[in-house]
Amino acid sequence: MEDDVERGGTGQVLSSFRWHDFDPTLRNLLNAVPTPLLIADRAGVVQGANMAAARIFGYRHDELCGRPVEHLVPERIRGRHVRDRTHYTLHPTGRAMGKGRELTALHREGHEFPVEIGLCPLEHRGADLTVVAVVDMTGHRRLEQALIQANARMEEFCYASAHDLATATREIGDLTSWVQDALRGRHDDGVANRLQQIQSRAVHVEALLDRLLQYAFVGASSEELTEVDPAAVVQEILREEAPPGHIEVLVDVQAGPMEVALDALKTVLRHLLSNAYQHHDLPHGLVEVVVRGVGSYCEFAVRDDGPGIPKTARSRIFRIFQTLHSVHDGQSGVGLALTKRLVEAQGGRITLEANEPERGVTFRVWWPRFRRTDVHND
Repeated sequence: MEDDVERGGTGQVLSSFRWHDFDPTLRNLLNAVPTPLLIADRAGVVQGANMAAARIFGYRHDELCGRPVEHLVPERIRGRHVRDRTHYTLHPTGRAMGKGRELTALHREGHEFPVEIGLCPLEHRGADLTVVAVVDMTGHRRLEQALIQANARMEEFCYASAHDLATATREIGDLTSWVQDALRGRHDDGVANRLQQIQSRAVHVEALLDRLLQYAFVGASSEELTEVDPAAVVQEILREEAPPGHIEVLVDVQAGPMEVALDALKTVLRHLLSNAYQHHDLPHGLVEVVVRGVGSYCEFAVRDDGPGIPKTARSRIFRIFQTLHSVHDGQSGVGLALTKRLVEAQGGRITLEANEPERGVTFRVWWPRFRRTDVHND
């Protein structure tokens, strides 16, 4: 390591470049960078390292320079590392190292830690060098594992609780039916009405549990994206759930095909339309569905001329268990909260605006038209 010239296995002369050979300005710049950086020559020897790199590996700066890069990886994988490094030397390009593999580095004290590596060729004062950027992923991996475990525990708890509650609710319904049969013919309308109310509440609770599970696990499933025509999607929903006879629905679609999680989009639009139908208070009502392409999004606007939403309630309408009516009128208080989560899980957003000075409200949904790497799986 003290020689000024080194020779490779085939006899060729390799660059022997030392940290003091770097321009002082470049050395100062490297040391100021918070990302750990190593600079290795073609023989795989560390010829330069900034202070961040020395800290991450547990060495003093002068100890790190002059060491083979293989000393910074666990012994069991050094052979593979040498092969990868040799291949990179023959085909140097800027890229991530070991894509698709879990990379591990070795601290001076002997413990291993997960890393991500970026490589970039550098020619400096006639020497062919490689800049190695190292990111310690320990904190990220710990957080990732903690989230995985927490999600698994929460999922197990939710499903177990929902199952037990649903079972108890069905048993209440069964017992109520048994009591109804036992009292049949006694003509006690008061008792019969109460029993029917109990059954109705039991059905409502079971439906509520289903909606809560949907809300809890939005984004947990990876629905495949499908290319669809927005006009066809809207018409399909109107066929599946036709509006009441006293409500007219006008549709205006001016948007082309888009890649979407179809079930999620249909659930959102179905709920917004259902919401407009249920709360309408006039003998004759109008609901408009307007669809426009807006940049990389498709905007779905659902406008009604119903009673509207009080100004004091608009800021909380997307919160879970927030309703404008009693929960006993069939409203769970989950629908709009679930709608918002579905939209945001796909990288979109939803807003509510009053049609002032006219009646009613307009819900606007901006849904991504194309696949997004931060939302959808590759």
